[in-house]
Amino acid sequence: MIGQLHLERLRRAAWNVSPKLVGEDEVGLAPSGVDLVLIMNTYQFRDCREARNRDYLRELARSLRAGGRVIIADGFVHTAGWASPRGDGPMECGNLPPARLAALGVPHLTTLRITPLVRHRYRYVPHEEPGYVMVLQRAASATAP
Repeated sequence: MIGQLHLERLRRAAWNVSPKLVGEDEVGLAPSGVDLVLIMNTYQFRDCREARNRDYLRELARSLRAGGRVIIADGFVHTAGWASPRGDGPMECGNLPPARLAALGVPHLTTLRITPLVRHRYRYVPHEEPGYVMVLQRAASATAP
């Protein structure tokens, strides 16, 4: 995927876009270095370890310039256990619901909006809910590192 993004960046001469592959607990961005972070269909927030997710969101906030935003989009929310992509067994609670995830960003990130994302012609199974697009902004009270 990163290679495809690099090719698309070249094709469109989108020099302000920098695809980057980082470890699952790493933000990989310089402090106060970006205006926008887009996170799509990721497993980053799909576990119950709130301290881990809180730390990650705090680091995301630190990477944003004043007024910078984070957009998190996910196609659906697992509300029951799910199989880990690493093969280490099912997680107990599945994906954090967007409102709960947004609350973990406080006081570093302010929630601007959470919009349900319903896939038309997609059949949700009993343990899934429609997805969401969430927009968070670096809080005015967030301090630079």
